[in-house]
Parts: sequence; structure tokens; C-alpha cells
Amino acid sequence: MDPTMKQFQQKLTEVELGAELLLLARHQLVITDQPRLDFEAKKLQSIVKEKSLLISETGALADKIGPGVVRSLVTLND
Repeated sequence: MDPTMKQFQQKLTEVELGAELLLLARHQLVITDQPRLDFEAKKLQSIVKEKSLLISETGALADKIGPGVVRSLVTLND
């Protein structure tokens, strides 16, 4: 094999290994952060639901927000 091609093949292998390690590290970060992200999403959803109920109970902004919008916000899952 031509020395230039051999060197190119070696560099390509190194790049592939580096990319594989980066993807593995990123995957590990996603797995590690997922429970925290799920918790934060549920917390935010609860706040939106609470505020939506407050808006619907007081009638505030009733002329600005349609009942369908408020209803969809209130029915969000916790």
C-alpha cells in the first residue's frame, strides 16, 4: 500500500475513534440529565396548569383568551 494512503487510512481511523468517543460521551450526558429534565418539565407543567386554573376561575383575560385555550392548558398532564 502506498505510504500516503496508509497514513490517510490511519488518520481516518483516528477521526472515527474520536467521533465515536464524542458520541458516547454525549449519550451518557443525555442519560444522566434525563431525570432532571423530566422533573423540570413536570414542574413547569404544574405551574402552567396552576396559573391557567387561576385565570379561568377569576375570569381574568376572559375576553383575550378563548375557553378552548384555557381548557387545553388545564388538561395538561402532571
